[in-house]
Amino acid sequence: MNLRRTLTVAAACAASLLCAAPMRMDWKAIPEAPAAVARPFAGLVGGRLLFAGGSTYAATKDYVATISAYDPKRNVWEALGALPEGVAEGGAVALPEGLVCVGGVTTKGPTGKAFLLKADGSREALPDFPHGTLSMTAAAPWEGGAAFACGLLNGKPTNRVFTLRKKDGAWIWGELPPLPGPARNQAVATAQNGDQKSPVLAVFGGIVTAGD
Repeated sequence: MNLRRTLTVAAACAASLLCAAPMRMDWKAIPEAPAAVARPFAGLVGGRLLFAGGSTYAATKDYVATISAYDPKRNVWEALGALPEGVAEGGAVALPEGLVCVGGVTTKGPTGKAFLLKADGSREALPDFPHGTLSMTAAAPWEGGAAFACGLLNGKPTNRVFTLRKKDGAWIWGELPPLPGPARNQAVATAQNGDQKSPVLAVFGGIVTAGD
């Protein structure tokens, strides 16, 4: 396996923007999260950071089901219950309605389950991923919904891009043209104007199988 390099053009554009409009950023420590986990579902919803699932590594790998929220106004973490089962390595996108969570891996293996996690910890079922299972995917807002790019599709790297958007009151899965280049997983994504029409989706990095 080898780490795919970030696109030089994208990096150069980002650097030029930062140089053109410098801004100051200060870091501040917050209380530690209730549990040390890897690859949870996470995002800002209702002014709070939602944190659900994830995995831990002790003697063996374990999947966590807990849901927590960090409230920056009170500077505290709050327990919000638990998911039906432990899950990690899925994709998540924060929308005004809640955190769209798709796929991941459980003790039973990869999954294609989807749900909307709300600010109070409650969940709304969404249509399951229609092409099997999806994990290690990059996620970003897309036209009022969510886009999931690359990842492990049924256990194999892919360059396909899927969308989950609300239309006429119903959540509907769709698909965008595939990304150019080889299939990859564990990439990251962001979107410009992701909540509007004519957005731009940017996908960076990822892991490509040697020889692809």
